[in-house]
Amino acid sequence: MFKGGAFKIPKSFKLKMMVGGSAGCGKSSFLLGKSVIERDFNQLGVSFKPIECVTNEEDSFKFIVWDLKTKERFRFLYPIFCKGICSALLCFDVSNYESFKELPYWIKIVRDNEKTQLFNIPIVLIGTKRDLKNHVVLNEDVNKLVENYKLDGVFYTSIYNSDRKKKKEAIFKHLIERIRPFYQIHDFDLIIPKDDEKFKEFIDFFSICPICKNKNHFESLKSFFYSRVPGLVEMKKRLLELMEESRDYDEIYYNKISLGIPCCSCFKKYFNE
Repeated sequence: MFKGGAFKIPKSFKLKMMVGGSAGCGKSSFLLGKSVIERDFNQLGVSFKPIECVTNEEDSFKFIVWDLKTKERFRFLYPIFCKGICSALLCFDVSNYESFKELPYWIKIVRDNEKTQLFNIPIVLIGTKRDLKNHVVLNEDVNKLVENYKLDGVFYTSIYNSDRKKKKEAIFKHLIERIRPFYQIHDFDLIIPKDDEKFKEFIDFFSICPICKNKNHFESLKSFFYSRVPGLVEMKKRLLELMEESRDYDEIYYNKISLGIPCCSCFKKYFNE
């Protein structure tokens, strides 16, 4: 990509994160942005959720979130699950004081790890179910815990608030700033491709190269779709319009028109010689 007359190579980071908290505190619902009850069908004690942050138009921070399941039989695995993490989100329910009292246990799980002690990874608290009126966890108690354990802040969320996506973006932006303190963020967007219906439709429509008929690379299409570069944003807009217009084409036109995005090989062969 060209920026200010110079060629800029997008940066890409893959990061492991842990999310912990007492049973029923709403950590899985926070991650997914909707009410959910997960069953430990695989008996692993953890589920995995990818969350990607696009910064400064094209740089990518891909978090693989390890959502620890709160079952007694899994507790011996928690230190193993925490190996290699770059950050931790610890959740508590503002309407359940017992969930707050468990936080020191989760902090110890994170900090007892050899690697986390060495790098002093950021730990952020998430107060869930903020929409409920029966708050029993006082802000003073939370702030005292943050100060005593030297944590990296606290955020309050609710899956029923209209600003929940912005709040989640603020949390992950805050984490990136803690993980890479010298990295300046000028532009930020949080994406969860599997939950984006428009992206799914785009991928399905443009999955095949119209020239060689081979399958396009998923990562290339994803980078294009979520790019914030003005020229690519405008191009995506036009492609989405064409995608909608093509639904009205008569069947006879499909024998004469090939609408699609060239794969990497065909693009280099025909457009980048």
